[in-house]
Amino acid sequence: MNTPQYSSGLTPLHLAAQLGHGLTIELLLNNEADPTVTDGNGHTPVHVAAVYESVDGGLGAFVRGVKGVRDVLEVRDINGLTPLMHAAAAGSEHNVKYLLRKKVTNHFLYQTTPTPCTKPHPLPLVPILKCAVRV
Repeated sequence: MNTPQYSSGLTPLHLAAQLGHGLTIELLLNNEADPTVTDGNGHTPVHVAAVYESVDGGLGAFVRGVKGVRDVLEVRDINGLTPLMHAAAAGSEHNVKYLLRKKVTNHFLYQTTPTPCTKPHPLPLVPILKCAVRV
């Protein structure tokens, strides 16, 4: 279940996160799916869920189904980006607000070292500033 099933390195949990299937995410987590396994791009299923808005609650399913959820919501991918940063880069105001309500660290407001906002980065991160201010 935790072994990548496809050439992209996706696990069933990654796929459920991408499709926004909250019930499937919870089912997989309850059956020992590992939310820290990375795909071929170095993203955990939570990074994937942060990009896609879901009526069924992709991110919410992780919050409900993971013990130690704080660590999972704060984990950085191989590029140093958190799920919050991915949600912002995707323009998902809903997910940005959801993550900020869950008290994840807003690295853009509190970090004193250079961030992806102050140096070139492959993902456009401007939406986080707009969303963070309106939460």
